[in-house]
Amino acid sequence: NYAARHYDLPSLMAGKLHAILTRRHQKGHENRNTIKGRDYFDLLWFIKEGVHPNMERLSDMLSQKMTLRELEVLVDEKVDQFMKKHRGDFESDISPLIKDPNILESYVGHYQAEYLRFKGQSFSQTIKLSVVCQQCQQKFSAGITMDQDSFAGSELRNSHVCPFCRHENHVEKQNYLAN
Repeated sequence: NYAARHYDLPSLMAGKLHAILTRRHQKGHENRNTIKGRDYFDLLWFIKEGVHPNMERLSDMLSQKMTLRELEVLVDEKVDQFMKKHRGDFESDISPLIKDPNILESYVGHYQAEYLRFKGQSFSQTIKLSVVCQQCQQKFSAGITMDQDSFAGSELRNSHVCPFCRHENHVEKQNYLAN
C-alpha cells in the first residue's frame, strides 16, 4: 500500500500559472529563450473549464502576495508576448497533442482570441447581490451580478421592490449581501 498525493484543480492551475510566470526554457544549440507550449495549452483548458486558481498556493510558490487582478495582468502580458515571439515554438510543442494539422493551425491561430474570450471565467470573482427586505425581513435577489473588485470600488445605491411584500427598499452598498 502507498499513499498518493493529489491536488484539486485550483491548486493544479496555481502550479501551471507559476510555471508560466517563472519558467525559463531554452531551446536549440543556441540556447534561445522560449516557452513551454504545454503550459499555455493547459492554461487555456483551465480557463475554459472556469477553474479559479488557488491564490494562496500561488502566492506561496511565488513568495509574493498577488490579487487576482494583478495575476490577470501578468498572464495577459505573457500570452501576448508568447503569441508575438514564440508562436512557432508553441505550435511545434503542442503538435504531439493535436495530431490533425488543420486543427493545430486553427488552435494556434485562435489561441489568443479564445484566451481573451474565456479568461473572465477564471480571473474574476463574480458575486451575486441580495437584499434583506426592510419590512418583512425576507432575503431576495437584487438582480445584480458583478465582479468583486468592481463591487469593492463602487458607490452602489438602488431601490428594490421586495417580491414577498412589495415594499420598496432603498439600499446602499453596505446593505447588500454578496453571494
